Amino acid sequence: MYTVLIALADVGTAIQVEENLTKLGVPVRWDGAVARGPTAGNPAGEDVVLVSAAELGGRLADVASAWRQQAHSPAWSRSAGRRRARPPLPRAARWCR
Repeated sequence: MYTVLIALADVGTAIQVEENLTKLGVPVRWDGAVARGPTAGNPAGEDVVLVSAAELGGRLADVASAWRQQAHSPAWSRSAGRRRARPPLPRAARWCR
């Protein structure tokens, strides 16, 4: 099962997304503190990180890159220094990409 980190600053949107994913049985947590990217004090161990392009604007590419640089890189895994895509997400979680 995939786990999802909701990295949104907007509390209202985050709550709605969290409730909907929970209803689908997807393990999820929300952390608004990482809405602008991962922090040293809060490394994510989730498989999927949900961010908002509307909130990040022109920083979206930089924030996505910062998440990919994490030791536990969401939606990617490292193997012998090479990246390989993980298996497809379950249908219920695909819209979270």
